[in-house]
Amino acid sequence: MHPFLRTKLAIVMLLPLCWPNECGGVKVLWRSGGWTTSARTLNKRVSKGDVMGESVVATVLRGLWYCVRGSAYVAFSCLLLPATAQSESLNEALAAAYYTNPTLNAQRAAQQATDEGVPIALSGVRPTVSFNADQGVQRLNQGLSPLAGAGSSSFFSEGKTRPRGYAFVLNQNLFRGFRTINATREAKANVYAGIESLRSVEQTILQDAVTAYIDVLRDQAIVRLRENNVKVLASQLKATKDRFEVGEVTRTDTAQSQAGLSSAQSALSLARSNLKTSRANYEQVIGHPPSKLQLPKSIRRLLPQTQQDAVAIADEENPTILNAVFLAESADFAVGELEGELLPEVTFETEYKKRFESSRLIDDTETTTYLGRVNVPLYQAGSVAAQIRQAKDTRRQRQTETAAARTETRANVLSSWGQLESAIAQIKSDQSSVDANAVALKGVRDEERVGQRTVLDVLDAEQALLDSNVSLVTSRRDKILAEYVLLAAVGGLNSYVLNLPVQHYDPLLHYRRAKFKFLGIGEDSGIGWRDWLNDTWNARSANPPQ
Repeated sequence: MHPFLRTKLAIVMLLPLCWPNECGGVKVLWRSGGWTTSARTLNKRVSKGDVMGESVVATVLRGLWYCVRGSAYVAFSCLLLPATAQSESLNEALAAAYYTNPTLNAQRAAQQATDEGVPIALSGVRPTVSFNADQGVQRLNQGLSPLAGAGSSSFFSEGKTRPRGYAFVLNQNLFRGFRTINATREAKANVYAGIESLRSVEQTILQDAVTAYIDVLRDQAIVRLRENNVKVLASQLKATKDRFEVGEVTRTDTAQSQAGLSSAQSALSLARSNLKTSRANYEQVIGHPPSKLQLPKSIRRLLPQTQQDAVAIADEENPTILNAVFLAESADFAVGELEGELLPEVTFETEYKKRFESSRLIDDTETTTYLGRVNVPLYQAGSVAAQIRQAKDTRRQRQTETAAARTETRANVLSSWGQLESAIAQIKSDQSSVDANAVALKGVRDEERVGQRTVLDVLDAEQALLDSNVSLVTSRRDKILAEYVLLAAVGGLNSYVLNLPVQHYDPLLHYRRAKFKFLGIGEDSGIGWRDWLNDTWNARSANPPQ
């Protein structure tokens, strides 16, 4: 039998032996010495028939209700138990998103396109070489001037020739007003800005994956709680109808029980719909449907110890800030590149040309030309000046955006820190609420049996306990998410810090190979993001995880 099925079967077999304690947990009523006092008390009440005005049927139903309510705690506790070998941990889900998410892979491809800006800029110091050839047919007829001693109708014809030839031309820039240097630095700054943009996208995808993962866990737990609530209310409705038949309660009590059950069924339908939405979002972000998910462990050890440390680390490592810094540097170099268009340009040109049959009297001609050229711009119709002013305005914009990025990042860090502290406090508050509501429900039910409370009071107490349990599940989800949001705010949400079971993608590997590449139009084998992805999947297929 499958281990997970054995676990479920064991839980089902243990349900009759479970009793909810005052704290909302579950304690086993069977021990090696026999039944506990609670179980003996239940047996005694059933055997005597009526205790404190309670009928046999009501007593049995009350015991069943406690068992069913205990099953909810057992079901929710299964969510917190260590997963079996077939389950999927959060890190495994993040690894799947790291490999397969199309948005992240698209950004990797865009980064490789950005890398090519460096060899494009470096082409300004390299020569250009061209070859051209031609062949044609020429027929030459020339009229003779009277001064040549011939009549006006005299002419001379060379007949038909086939002129042809070829030439090699080489052009080399010697000085371009420092435009090549500034263009290269601008391209490099864009590369590093793109790397930080890739880090930002990676953080966003991983954070979305964490959110999708824990949303499924939360909604699964809420569905279990609401399913248990429906079972409890159905049992209570049956018990209320039985008591109505013997005259212990009124028709109003029966109607209130029916209304409570209908409301619980509606809430259960909504919870199941939310779970389907979460599962669909999980598949979209991570790349496959969720299976058996584990409750993630806390990553508090990866977070800064104090709020001040978090702000300082974010100022140095947050990808949004670093992206803005590199874009500001790129804008500065762009100004220098445009200013170079106002300076003289010096080029060297050489040409080797050979012609054949240029005329019937010339068999071939060979020409070699060496030419130095100086171009001094005097007036460019105001276009270059306007472009320089535009670039300077862009530089001021980038500098302002850098300051704005620092301010925004600081605010995000402080907000994330506050959300984490709030989530921790909310968990403690919700746990206290669960414990108190469990005690209150027990007391309300006891008072309802002796006529001091109504069925509506019991329904309200049951709803309060359910709401506090749902709130506790949501608070635990919020705490896990707050930890990852804070890690992203300081710039640490990546595959290295999380120690994901992946082959880490290094964007600098492609850049180092591409920047000095001056020939070829194909991708370098083994360094592109597609090659990295193919090699990774091949390695995983050859060595599957144990």
